[in-house]
Amino acid sequence: MRSAEQVITRALCLAAVVTRANAEYLIGSGEPAPVFAELTGVDPKDAPPRIDRWLSQEGLKTGLSPQERFWMSVPGGTWSQQNTLDASWRREGLTVLLWALQVLEPMPSADVQIDIVDLLQSAWLLKDTKAFRDMGKLRFAEEIKRTRDAAEFWLWRARTTQLQESPDAPIDPGISKDRLEEIISQAAETGERKGLFKRVGGDFPAFGKPFRELNQPEWSLIRSICAERLYGLNWLCDIDGLEWDDVDTST
Repeated sequence: MRSAEQVITRALCLAAVVTRANAEYLIGSGEPAPVFAELTGVDPKDAPPRIDRWLSQEGLKTGLSPQERFWMSVPGGTWSQQNTLDASWRREGLTVLLWALQVLEPMPSADVQIDIVDLLQSAWLLKDTKAFRDMGKLRFAEEIKRTRDAAEFWLWRARTTQLQESPDAPIDPGISKDRLEEIISQAAETGERKGLFKRVGGDFPAFGKPFRELNQPEWSLIRSICAERLYGLNWLCDIDGLEWDDVDTST
């Protein structure tokens, strides 16, 4: 398990990365950004140097991963669309770290995202972080591990849908699609028995309906949420001793 100090530093760095990703998106799109300006005090084009100063002032630059260090070092408006997308999704890793630090309560369900402004304000974005560091206390390890296991369970469910619907999916030859449906039903029953959720139509509940009834955008959203949360929790639990850029989310 990572230390509270490591988790605090990682959460603050993720807040900076997610904010920079939002700035990159807004610079590229040219959309009005009143909410961003209210949150950061600057227009998106002026955000990169503002974020960089904050990282320096708070001694956070050494806490950036190699990939993040590269992202943050290049001029504003130069990120690729893929980099912007990847960094934006780190909001879910930030969510689980803030939950682990007892800043957020409760842990949002797998189909719920915290409002981005609330999330970044909870991470003391662009503020003096001394008080944030002082109050950061990790939850008990067993509670964190249970939440990690639940995140893995949800990502497994998202990936079974992919197996069911893709003709080229690498399903074990010994497991038919009918058998896979039985496994999913049994897993949903197990999840309910463990108190993770209440089944809907004999399946995992998502967006108020059985998981199998999700449309493509809903499935894609929940898969990404689950993958990013497991990413953060695997790092937090120090699974395989991997550093942030190398975390694995195999299920």
